[in-house]
Amino acid sequence: MTKQKTFKRKVRERAAKTQESYSTARRQLLARATQAAVADPPVAIRPHSDEVLRGRTGRT
Repeated sequence: MTKQKTFKRKVRERAAKTQESYSTARRQLLARATQAAVADPPVAIRPHSDEVLRGRTGRT
C-alpha cells in the first residue's frame, strides 16, 4: 500500500497540467512544501515572551 497516496496524486496532477516529467513535478512540490515549512514554523517552537505567556495563562 502506498504511504504517500495523496502526494503522488498531486504530483501526477501537476505533471499532467504542466507537461513536466513526474520527477520534475515531484521536485517542485517538495521544494514548495519545504519553503512553506521553513517560512511558518509550528506554534510549539515559536518563542514567546514572558508577557505573552502571563497574559494568556496568568503564569510565567
